[in-house]
Amino acid sequence: PADGRGASPPDPPPPRALGRYAMKLVDPDAPFFRPLWVRVICVILPLVWAGVELWSGSPAWAMLFGAAGIYLGLALFVWRQPEP
Repeated sequence: PADGRGASPPDPPPPRALGRYAMKLVDPDAPFFRPLWVRVICVILPLVWAGVELWSGSPAWAMLFGAAGIYLGLALFVWRQPEP
């Protein structure tokens, strides 16, 4: 800089936002999730199993698997970076 004190320190990293950067349980950019059919199956199976659990009278397990399916849907389709 012009004041003669040397180089300025680097900018601090941006604050971590909720969502994609808060807790990465699934890496949507991993090569395993590249094919569309893999991503669809990974979302559909927990949601179907949530329905099975709800039908059999286990609402706690249904909520757990439903939450997993919703999280996977968000991670694999909404938060996923588009391929170049």
